[in-house]
Amino acid sequence: MNTGYGQTIIPTGTPFVKQYKKSQYKAGNQNWSLAIDHEGRIYSANTEGLLRFDGQYWRIYPLPNHSTVRSVAVDKAGRVYTGGRGEFGYWTSKAFGDMSYHSLSKLVKDKTYFPNEEIWKIIVEDHRVFFHTFSKAYIWENNTIRPLTAKGEPFLFPHQLNDQLFFEQLPSGLHEFKADKLVPVPGKDILKDKNVLAILPFDKNNSLIATAHHGLYLMDSSGNIRPWSIPANPILRQSQINNGIYLFGGQYAFGTIQNGVIIINKNGEVAQHINKNNGLQNNTVLSIAKDKQQNIWVGLDNGIDRIEINSSLSFYTDFVGKIGTVYTSIIYQGKIYLGTNKGLFVSEWKGLNNYNSLDFVQVPNSNGQVWTLAIFGTELICGHNEGTFKLVDGKLEKISKITGGWIFKPIFGTKNILQGNYTGLSKFILDDMQLRFAQQFSSIKEPVRFLAQKDNHSFWIGDWGQVQLIDLDPNFQQAQIQFTSKQDSLASKRRFTGIYTLENNLVFATDSGFMQFDNIVKRFSYASELNNALGSYKNSNKVIPINTNSYWFIQKTKIAKVDFDSKGKLKIDSNLLSPLQDRMMSNYENILPIENHYYLIGLDDGFAIYRNSGQDHKYVLPRPRLHN
Repeated sequence: MNTGYGQTIIPTGTPFVKQYKKSQYKAGNQNWSLAIDHEGRIYSANTEGLLRFDGQYWRIYPLPNHSTVRSVAVDKAGRVYTGGRGEFGYWTSKAFGDMSYHSLSKLVKDKTYFPNEEIWKIIVEDHRVFFHTFSKAYIWENNTIRPLTAKGEPFLFPHQLNDQLFFEQLPSGLHEFKADKLVPVPGKDILKDKNVLAILPFDKNNSLIATAHHGLYLMDSSGNIRPWSIPANPILRQSQINNGIYLFGGQYAFGTIQNGVIIINKNGEVAQHINKNNGLQNNTVLSIAKDKQQNIWVGLDNGIDRIEINSSLSFYTDFVGKIGTVYTSIIYQGKIYLGTNKGLFVSEWKGLNNYNSLDFVQVPNSNGQVWTLAIFGTELICGHNEGTFKLVDGKLEKISKITGGWIFKPIFGTKNILQGNYTGLSKFILDDMQLRFAQQFSSIKEPVRFLAQKDNHSFWIGDWGQVQLIDLDPNFQQAQIQFTSKQDSLASKRRFTGIYTLENNLVFATDSGFMQFDNIVKRFSYASELNNALGSYKNSNKVIPINTNSYWFIQKTKIAKVDFDSKGKLKIDSNLLSPLQDRMMSNYENILPIENHYYLIGLDDGFAIYRNSGQDHKYVLPRPRLHN
């Protein structure tokens, strides 16, 4: 079995879902079947005809009798087969992106019942095509049509598995079509009245059978069938499987009637669940397909959606506005905490290798703006609009009434921790793994948003209007201002956005590029070589370290990963997180390293999980064709 792409789907959050509404594609609600050609174009069997998407434009091609198209399939030559009510045939491409239809219905000899028959599925083989109704299949081969019937029994659906073809007869069960005969599958009785909706590859000895209400089964090469007892079976049974596809890396996607798309891994555990609550337009999945980038397309009872499962990004989106804009986040004692403009919110966290069905609730006593979260000793500390709090027994308790805890910075080699806030600079002390408020420095009268340690007793502090160099006495109890940017002719004209350490050097982010401070002549200057190398990212308002030589540079929600090599040269990648542009609060962007190259990024309406896997499979639209 070809796995295609090796990595597993991110189980936390939800893959990005691109919705295509009927107002965009300008056709009917329902999309009964999907197919994708070798150039990546999407075809849907739509209520109003054959719907085609070339990456830029949607076009609808009605059948000659204007019936609903129920099925679509594509062969290796690019012919697009469709079936409707009393009509089936194929489409070929013409110049300027148009298509012409070739009806095969005229080859049907016995038309007694044909006008009322609907073609619900099309199976394409190398030299023949099956047009399937619930009473018979019409086989097109050598430009003739012959019917396949089941001795008076109706069919459900046919299923193609590599070079095998199966039909489910009602009520006698599953049969394999070989040597032009329907041969009973030896173990078919276990599936009696269970309605087979998909047969998919599993391993070299088994295939996977999906049933509507009874979960999953395994069939060996001899046709013996047994239940596959897995954790996902209860939700699959309850949700009513309607279709399924094999993805990659031992993962499967099942479209359901009641509950959207359920993705399971090779152990039969739920890896993702996408429904109307987290991105789909509709919970009823009429059809499902996999594109060239290994992402999922679903035809719905109302609309078409693309699910980007093969992306390095997944999302938790607050559709109802319960949690607000995420300013900070942290994982603490098996829970994930989000600090937002509305307060502190918490959900259970099962790690990144397990499916996380996140359900955030507000922590008591946390109403209001949360600025920062940090763990000191054994405690979770929250910098808040109304002061500084610690988490005790699931609720917040105030440990400092100084408002607006923006930033914490431990003093190297000591138990002292500095905090920048609305009215200046505070000091906390970590005693016996617990944090306690010690003092507010009376000499600092300005807000402190930025804070960086220069040496043992010297610190840069600042706000957007200025930065200041302060010295603390040996006991860290008194602060004295040594220098301010307002004394500097160049820096006094600039708006500051942060103070950061790059390659063991302090740099100052401003609205016109990074600056540095000469400690000998006490003067600011532009970091010209750095600014020139960064290009547009010289105006970054935030720098977040990844590791020793790598950083996130953020310029008003535009994010670039910047790597410094041993010679100081820069490699800049601005594409990795480009989908997140304009989805974050400018100047308050936050990226939290979680574990094993995973990052949590706060958004206006939730957060994103980014996996830095070293390879990024972005969705690539097919090249559009010219239209008249």
